[in-house]
Amino acid sequence: MNTESFEQKLVPEHMIGEKAAFLKEGIIVNMVMMGDEPIEITLPTFVELQVVGSEMTTKTATITPQNKAAKIETGYTIGVPAFIKEGDVIKIDTRTGAYVERITGKK
Repeated sequence: MNTESFEQKLVPEHMIGEKAAFLKEGIIVNMVMMGDEPIEITLPTFVELQVVGSEMTTKTATITPQNKAAKIETGYTIGVPAFIKEGDVIKIDTRTGAYVERITGKK
């Protein structure tokens, strides 16, 4: 949806591709248009998404830095540090799909 005119454009699924893992309602993306047709979509560099599930870690797993799998609210699974738990909000780099940091004070 255009945030100025509120005009909505349908974007072909193949154009979004793997970027769909970081899309949620209300996120603002940049879209390059040729005439009335979208030709490119650019997501923000970083997005904040909530962890909805994560693997359990054992006490020995905290001795050395290790990642565990965590599922975010869009259904995407990402590697995160062992201290991340369900309900945490994390910052993700949309260019690489990598965990950046935990956002404190947000749930």
